[in-house]
Amino acid sequence: MTITPLLADHFLRLFAAQMNKPVTGISPEVRELLAAHDYPGNIRELKNLIERGVAVCNGATIETAHLPEELQELAPLGFTRENERLPILEEQEMKYIRWVLQKVGGNHTAAAQQLGIDRSSLWRKLKKYPAETQVVDE
Repeated sequence: MTITPLLADHFLRLFAAQMNKPVTGISPEVRELLAAHDYPGNIRELKNLIERGVAVCNGATIETAHLPEELQELAPLGFTRENERLPILEEQEMKYIRWVLQKVGGNHTAAAQQLGIDRSSLWRKLKKYPAETQVVDE
């Protein structure tokens, strides 16, 4: 099933009104994931995804964190959007490292294990890039 933004927006408005929530948008990353998803459950699956997104969203925009985990796991694999420059390898690496850190609750040791590197290598990679996400040791 090819997903159209109009259909996703329709379900967004419907469920936001039903739940009386101020959710008014869908992030570009979520739109990308929704467009790429296979929808074995057909239109009901899209409807359920948007309903869940609205239900768990605390802000105005449905983000990848509001999607089921199996869709969230696909998020960091997107490389570029239309009319956007290709990211350099270091940018993709840092994006992936931050995603892994988020998945392990910010634990450096667990993240390093998941990444297949030692903690000091992870520390050097994090130090190399400013704007690091907050992390917790052990």
